[in-house]
Amino acid sequence: MTLEAFVATRAEDLEALFRLRYRVFTAEQSKYQRIADHAGQRLVDDFDAVATHLAVAQGGRIVGGLRQLRGRRHASAAMVERLGLAWLDHLADQAFGFSGRLCIEPELRGGRALMCLLALNYRTALADGVRFDFIFCNPHLITQYEALGYRRYHRSYADAELGWQSPMVLDGCDRAHLQACGSPFAAMIDPAAARPPDPVVQAMLIPDSQLDGVRARALARCMQVRAGRALGDSAVALLVDWLQSAPLLAAAHGLVVAPRGTPGRELFVVECGRVRLELPGGEVRIAMPGDTFGLDALQRRAAHEVQASALGPTRIVAVSDRQLELALRRQAADAAELLGALQGRAQAAELQAG
Repeated sequence: MTLEAFVATRAEDLEALFRLRYRVFTAEQSKYQRIADHAGQRLVDDFDAVATHLAVAQGGRIVGGLRQLRGRRHASAAMVERLGLAWLDHLADQAFGFSGRLCIEPELRGGRALMCLLALNYRTALADGVRFDFIFCNPHLITQYEALGYRRYHRSYADAELGWQSPMVLDGCDRAHLQACGSPFAAMIDPAAARPPDPVVQAMLIPDSQLDGVRARALARCMQVRAGRALGDSAVALLVDWLQSAPLLAAAHGLVVAPRGTPGRELFVVECGRVRLELPGGEVRIAMPGDTFGLDALQRRAAHEVQASALGPTRIVAVSDRQLELALRRQAADAAELLGALQGRAQAAELQAG
């Protein structure tokens, strides 16, 4: 069935978007519980009155949506602080866009609906003078947005309801970068509209950070030692592929990597440093390099019951739920062997802590 993406302005379309958000974010993912309209089953806030709303429909039914605030004047004080916008006063108001509330009906995820929305947002934002699109991203989505041309930006922080948040920015006029990363947006920009990178924004980017092969193999060996179990060659190869493909996150001392109650979508692996894990009931253990956390919540599609905080500067690999799901479909035996070893280590550590 044909998908149609459009800018939503009619009251009935906006209402459908607010209800879709509630189903996806609040009912399915347990997010925004404090601000959602549970009686009306709607998710709406003050930003919606000034946002541009994008929708995608199938057979006349809205099945996906996102919103973008266009103009720096709409940024809240928290957004100004978390995005370092005080450093960007040299940019015009209309150059700023802030995208969020992206949601798709479950049966259409991973298909064309997402790209229809993102492409329309990109094109209409450029037409309105938006050059820089800022988003806040959970770790399991970082690599997907990097493939679109977004880059990690400024500094990460922890949200008590949403978990680890990595700010990212897309320079919609940096045609060279869009082409270099293979972004589908590269074909949508008029070459005459291309601009050189802004030096201040460039200085605030976080360099691409992933483990190389040597460090990934070293961490895989460390994980086997910590688990007390040697893996077969093909399971080790799968583990190394996970570690190389996942984003490497830097956490300052005290940063809450996985707040209790936030959705579990990542398998976290400590690459260096230490992480304090507070178990239900108050028991505490310390995760060292090669240790993992978050697996139980990920597998149960549940919220984190263990609160994880960095002890000193720490680097953590965040393997996404999608990586695990693909491996379970394509390399089921190897993935099962690997997950069994990691589960055994986690259970032993929790028993020891108790």
